[in-house]
Amino acid sequence: MYFKVLFGIAIACVILLIMSKMRRSKEAEQDGNTKGLADLYKEMFLVESKLSIATVMLIKLGIFVVVLLFMYAVRATNVAYYTDQIFNKFDYRTDITYIEELAEEKIPMALEQEVAAVRYILELHPKEEIMTWNRLDIQYSIEEYLGANGIKTVGKEDTFVHKVYNRVFDYYKYREYSHVQYIALALMCSLCG
Repeated sequence: MYFKVLFGIAIACVILLIMSKMRRSKEAEQDGNTKGLADLYKEMFLVESKLSIATVMLIKLGIFVVVLLFMYAVRATNVAYYTDQIFNKFDYRTDITYIEELAEEKIPMALEQEVAAVRYILELHPKEEIMTWNRLDIQYSIEEYLGANGIKTVGKEDTFVHKVYNRVFDYYKYREYSHVQYIALALMCSLCG
């Protein structure tokens, strides 16, 4: 959500910059004072500065690289955090109808069963299947895993299946991203910065 808002603001800034450049270049042509793009840029942005255009472009390149690296670092941190939650937290994301209270001594065994099922489903089905299949198809696959291996769940079976599905789906969901969005946002930051 926030990315879309920032992306829209960045595009609006670029459009305003382009319109401003076009207006100023038309004014310069009407005055008979045609200038190159570098002179126009220097006149617009570097009036009070001692920086050369090459220095400014290096600064913008540096901003682009820093923003891009920062976004990928945040992304890697988020993936690591959510992966840890998926494999190590018993009370992982569950609908209210599937919440189940277990005795404290049964929780490690229940978590171990869920994680084993998650790993099995991740090996059995590729990402494309998990992200495109119907929820019920994946839950049926989890039920088949339980039946084929003769596993008796610690808690209710439908709660187990629901929790495993959420873990498997989120495992791939948190790993999805678009390089184009990151590059576009870093480019907008460097152009406007």
